[in-house]
Amino acid sequence: MPCRWLRITEYWDYGIMAMDDETRTYFVQVCFGRNCTPAGARAVLTAMEDEIAAQGLTERVTVLPSSCRNRCEFGPSVNVLPEMTQYAYMDAEGARRVVREHLKGGVPVAACLFRPPAPPPIASGKRVFTFDPAAFRPRDDG
Repeated sequence: MPCRWLRITEYWDYGIMAMDDETRTYFVQVCFGRNCTPAGARAVLTAMEDEIAAQGLTERVTVLPSSCRNRCEFGPSVNVLPEMTQYAYMDAEGARRVVREHLKGGVPVAACLFRPPAPPPIASGKRVFTFDPAAFRPRDDG
């Protein structure tokens, strides 16, 4: 199934999706930003489209290339809506697993999930500054 571009009105219509297990529909975004594209986004998109067709999910899943997902250092990245599951470091095999396990089976693929890095530790308490007044006095080198 070749990908197609949606008009903005079609895109927003995907916000209303069936939520029961038998008719659940998914909207998948594959990032084609300037970092994800050379990292293999086209292979991810092709693998996903092929596996969706092989699993008989073409009526329930729409896959589209998208603009940057703002996770450039974790690309290629993929979003699965409506639950907004985020995947990182995707490759063709990971894309096939997402189709089989998540889009068909309903269970997100834990090994491929995006995990944001931990924020840097916040310094707690008071900062201690050392000040040596002697460092600012003129020296008497005599």
